[in-house]
Amino acid sequence: MKKTLWAAISICTVLYLPASASQNQDSAPVDGLNGVLSVNANIVETPCNLSIEMLNQDAMLASVSLREFRKVGDISQPAEIKFIFDDCMPGTLLRNAHQDGALDYINDQPSVYVQLDSEHDIADKALFRLHGDVAGVGLRIEGPEAVRLIPGVKSKVFNLNPGRNEFILTSFLEKTSAGPVRLGAFWSRINVAVEYH
Repeated sequence: MKKTLWAAISICTVLYLPASASQNQDSAPVDGLNGVLSVNANIVETPCNLSIEMLNQDAMLASVSLREFRKVGDISQPAEIKFIFDDCMPGTLLRNAHQDGALDYINDQPSVYVQLDSEHDIADKALFRLHGDVAGVGLRIEGPEAVRLIPGVKSKVFNLNPGRNEFILTSFLEKTSAGPVRLGAFWSRINVAVEYH
């Protein structure tokens, strides 16, 4: 059974102040006069909870030397992006056991697919596009077991253990075929979707 993590909470407060305190005492209760609090949420069943401090992250690569990018495919030193899944319940484990992509099922372990949604690099669609002053490099992201994650493509299945799990992604800069590397600052925004099985 497939389940997708989705949670949304929004709180909106509107406060109307009367012209004077005496005016407030003389009037009948009016909806919205003293404020409105609307709470919206979804109750979902998920095999794991993504830790709240992991929802929005900044991955900081150290300053990278131009000397690291002599030829196409050269990569920088890695930077880690960590996700923590709490309270993972036992479930059916999916395992990529065959080269043709067939799956084996094992009981009592949860499993997830990950999809990273962002623009792909113009020169290499397997890399994430960088915005800013740089050129000639893209962002490469790998999951556990050095599995390469492609922009907009659902990953292979990753297995979790019941309880708490640290899910580590590794990011690198990679030299592309788009000409020489241009120095400068850069950024990339990537949305992470997790699908449970």
